[in-house]
Amino acid sequence: MNRLLAQRSVCCVAGKESVTNLCSRNSHYRPSKIEFRNRSRRAQKKITMKALDRNSGPVAFSTSNPYESMRSEVLPLSIHPGVSSTLDRIVTFDLDKIFSSRDGVLTVPKLVLADDHDLSELDQFIVERAKEMLRRPPIKSMRQEIPDEERFIRSDPEMDGYLFAKVVITNVSADLVDNARHVYVRHINGDLEHADYELRGRMLQTYYRRPRRRYTPEPVFQPVAMQRVLNAGRHKEMLDRLYHQFRADTYEYISLTTQVYEDVYDRGCYEVLDSTCHFGNLVFHLCCDGRWENLYAYFKRRRRAQQAADLFRLQLVLSKPAEEALKAADTLTALDGIGAEERKEMDLKLVKWVERHKQTKLPIAESS
Repeated sequence: MNRLLAQRSVCCVAGKESVTNLCSRNSHYRPSKIEFRNRSRRAQKKITMKALDRNSGPVAFSTSNPYESMRSEVLPLSIHPGVSSTLDRIVTFDLDKIFSSRDGVLTVPKLVLADDHDLSELDQFIVERAKEMLRRPPIKSMRQEIPDEERFIRSDPEMDGYLFAKVVITNVSADLVDNARHVYVRHINGDLEHADYELRGRMLQTYYRRPRRRYTPEPVFQPVAMQRVLNAGRHKEMLDRLYHQFRADTYEYISLTTQVYEDVYDRGCYEVLDSTCHFGNLVFHLCCDGRWENLYAYFKRRRRAQQAADLFRLQLVLSKPAEEALKAADTLTALDGIGAEERKEMDLKLVKWVERHKQTKLPIAESS
């Protein structure tokens, strides 16, 4: 009984902050019921009185948030209008494949009477729904770990002995983004510091649960199990699970998605990701690494000259340094105003030009 009492959660409120007492399992000492209640009340009273004392200043809370300044941004090239429109054109718009996998509970189909106007509205709804399903996941830079000296706030030796476990203080205000949300940790010895990324993720998942995300990653992300899934050609399912389980700026997400892209490149099975939301990121990854020729041959074998031409234009932009690539991406935006017939003719000429230079074995980047 005493063990259950020691592990129970104690919640108190200071402003908009929610305090959760997480008991340490490594402690061999288990207080009695009365002793635990009295010490918990004294600790709560002391924290509340010192937080409300204006002369002593802020004790438990700090206005500066190191995680807000260390926020990882989306790569500018990936969201450039010219690059985004080019990636959207490269992805094949196949409705049968887009709606081949359905999530959730399947419902019984319904038969309704509809005229031509209703059918056109339904077709438009399906097209908009397909475009939403093809929306690419964000490509972010890897986040940087916060040093211990920057996470440390202050030390209160007078609180040593009042707590039997660490106390996690989470700001549960609904009008804050995850990076701006304060999460503090009060240690048993009285030290107060900002929580690390792992603890922040658990607290955010506790108060603001994200669908399909688990507290602990699934065993399928282990190397042996993951390779087994990739051998079965289920690259899309693996990328979907990675997107729901990890944040886009974590090391796990970036490294594992890169491993899936490399497996697709080694096998040459680009069709497993075509007509999916991950195909654009695969093209972006290959163009940034300068390995676009196999994908170009894939488009040529399937007589998709327009996508091959867009791929060639995109790799010319992404192969340059960051600042020059942003300026060169404006040329891709200028192509959006060209008509369909004129663009088709330009794409055919560009593909013939690329094939001619390949036969002469000239460096295409230099000759362009």
